Amino acid sequence: MYPLEDTITAIASARGPHGLRGVVRLSGPGSFAALEVLGIAFPAQSIEKARHFDAQIPVAFSETDRIALSARIFCWPNGRSYTGQEAVEIHTLGILPFLEKLVENLCRTGLVRLAQPGEFTLRAFLSGRMDLTQAEAVLGTIDAQDPKKLEAALHQLAGGLAVPLQTLRADLFELLGHLEAGFDFADEDIEFISASEIAAGLARSADTIRGILSQMRSRSASGTFPKAVLYGAPNIGKSALFNALLGREASLVFDVPGTTRDYLCAELSLGEFSCRLIDTAGDFQEAAFAMPETSGANTVSGSNANAEGSTLFDTSASSTENFDFLDERSQEIARTHRDLADIPLLCFDAQDLVRTRSGAWRILEERANGDALILLTRCDLLPDAERTAFLSSLPPSLSRKMLETSSQTGLGLETLRKRLTQILAERAGDESDVVASTQTRCRESLVLALESLERAQLLCGTEFQELIATELRVALEQIGLMVGAVYTEDLLDSIFSRFCVGK
Repeated sequence: MYPLEDTITAIASARGPHGLRGVVRLSGPGSFAALEVLGIAFPAQSIEKARHFDAQIPVAFSETDRIALSARIFCWPNGRSYTGQEAVEIHTLGILPFLEKLVENLCRTGLVRLAQPGEFTLRAFLSGRMDLTQAEAVLGTIDAQDPKKLEAALHQLAGGLAVPLQTLRADLFELLGHLEAGFDFADEDIEFISASEIAAGLARSADTIRGILSQMRSRSASGTFPKAVLYGAPNIGKSALFNALLGREASLVFDVPGTTRDYLCAELSLGEFSCRLIDTAGDFQEAAFAMPETSGANTVSGSNANAEGSTLFDTSASSTENFDFLDERSQEIARTHRDLADIPLLCFDAQDLVRTRSGAWRILEERANGDALILLTRCDLLPDAERTAFLSSLPPSLSRKMLETSSQTGLGLETLRKRLTQILAERAGDESDVVASTQTRCRESLVLALESLERAQLLCGTEFQELIATELRVALEQIGLMVGAVYTEDLLDSIFSRFCVGK
């Protein structure tokens, strides 16, 4: 856990080469003092009334090279800022080198250190300015890629989930308090709460949880599973990967191209999410994609292979004429599944793709749009050094999409499952009023809390009120985990480490 008594700073605006306005944020007990060390005098009323003022900020690029930046400075005293601490925001030119140098100058005062990812929002949570669901909504707002996701994140940030959870928690605490008061006066003829009131309170709370769970609807809940489609050239390990992901021999694997003629489909369970995993027939047109980066006689032009070994399969006109109707039909079906896939899994043999012309990257980038992933198969057959060098040479747009796999050694399978789970969670968030990361973290706690309340309802009207109280405590603990009333450092780290610096 980062020390809260430190004063932290970071660039809070979008990191780009230039912009109309840049923002540097400070939070902590030394925020005002750090700017005074830089030579900025604070008008007294700006601190007392949380006002703003204009100033010239001297920024030193070296011992002799200094410039003054025009800036507007916003001040918040303790308890009135985003973090709940003394805080300052410096709004100035959005020129990244200037902003970085300003942060560096602030750190050199000895009063300030660079903030860690998510540390501003972490301080807001720890100071009681927001709960964990609202903190996750901050990240959801930053990451929102369409109006629906942004609307859902802003609704959650405004308390769309925090308010009903806090109300639910307060109601359960009140109900538990009445029960425990009755235990203290069990020998007295005093009834603090009737059995009907207990039943009514439990029913209201259970309905509240069911309502929140309904907000977290997903495609899997509606019965329509997203489709993840394994697609690529023949004989590159798609069926073996299909079996490895399912954990059973669902597809025939044989070292001959064209073994899979029809497509195979099975449900792939990924914890709380599921998808339909589809194994398609190998497409011989894909074999020409992984062409070695050579020249002269070995160069392949178009779909014709003029030199032996220049492509995996002979895709010349004479060879194509030998394809029977079944081959052609199976490949048409494979392409249809690829086009209709929710998550296309574009498979390439690792040894072949490493030798692919770098000019093909643009084509691959176009294919790997949306939620598509690029899977390197049979990575166990490629030397580690060669694979590492290849991956490091990829453009970032492809590197983010590409995963190493091996059905023989299990390499990358768990990473692939996690990526699929992340995509499914984000897709569920498209149809939900709750940020995807909050759904993933809170759904199980909601289910456990609901089960506890349902068990307590079954005990209503019996003499086992102590057991009802026990079930209420379990439900309260689960709700506490959701809002952050109960947390561990590991939980906070898993949430806030995903933030960018400055948020």
